[in-house]
Amino acid sequence: MARGDYEEADRGRSQGRRTFVTVLVVLLLLFFAFWYAMSYIRADEEGRRQPGASASTSSVCAIQPKDVVVNVYNGTGRDGLAASVARDLRKRGFQIRKIENYHGGRVGGVGLIRYGDKGAPKVKVVGRHAGAMQKVRDKRVRSIIDVVVGKDFEDLEPLSVARRC
Repeated sequence: MARGDYEEADRGRSQGRRTFVTVLVVLLLLFFAFWYAMSYIRADEEGRRQPGASASTSSVCAIQPKDVVVNVYNGTGRDGLAASVARDLRKRGFQIRKIENYHGGRVGGVGLIRYGDKGAPKVKVVGRHAGAMQKVRDKRVRSIIDVVVGKDFEDLEPLSVARRC
């Protein structure tokens, strides 16, 4: 074999190696591009399955304040407290039925949220807005919820907290 034949063979092997390496690099790039895209798709699907995991306050809750009818009672000696709380709840979208003094005497603590079986699904919505009030289930038939403001009540929860589902 002449010297030129060896150079010809080396050139062929070298070109074959370059082709192999190029194809391998292209396949690796395609694999990583596909993997990167799939990670975004999975993250998006998980975000849709877990609406409560989002920090956004624009998530839609199953029951909105506009679907809840509330009676507001003043369980303290402070004048106008029930009216003030009712006004704030109305601004947040709740339907206010009654605003009165509580006939069950003075209420200690932050207050009470009283509800019956039909109001049970809606009590969470009221609770998010009213804060640390004690929830009391009674035997009422209607879905109306009573908010009884207690002596330690200061204000409703901030909207950023209350709107989370």
